[in-house]
Amino acid sequence: MIIDAHAHLLTPMSVMGIRTMLQASGGQHSAAWLRQNYLSDEDLAKTTARTLAVMDQVGTDVQLLSPRPFTLMHSHQRVADVRLWIELQNDLIHESVKAHPSRFRGVAGLPQVAGQSINIVFEELDRCIDQLGFVGVLLNPDPSEGAGTSPRLGDPYWYPLWEKLV
Repeated sequence: MIIDAHAHLLTPMSVMGIRTMLQASGGQHSAAWLRQNYLSDEDLAKTTARTLAVMDQVGTDVQLLSPRPFTLMHSHQRVADVRLWIELQNDLIHESVKAHPSRFRGVAGLPQVAGQSINIVFEELDRCIDQLGFVGVLLNPDPSEGAGTSPRLGDPYWYPLWEKLV
């Protein structure tokens, strides 16, 4: 069995419209409204089919899917926007896993926000593991995204997360 342990959700282009509207609206729209108006089940099915075709072409049996790190908005300052965006990414991964449980496993994105306590990720972490059945998490070691202000991974800032993951 060939397992690709580092794969990313092939995001439908319409999802980028959701991100744009989320950033531009200042939190004025709910996840349900954004999804209803920008993303169809067909969009996700098409991108999932493309992923499966590539997997079959190269002989991959299972992929562990996580969000694409560069799209996670960790340096965006509105915590509610980041949380909504990450939840959407994780929901799309869950839908892919649910549609093809023998081919995909979920790896959760965490709603990290530069300058905020790492504890803000715990609710989504619990949801992804306990409710969605994900098998891992994707950690951004630099939520400030190049600003040079993120604590190093050995810093006490991260200790609550290490304890939670253990």
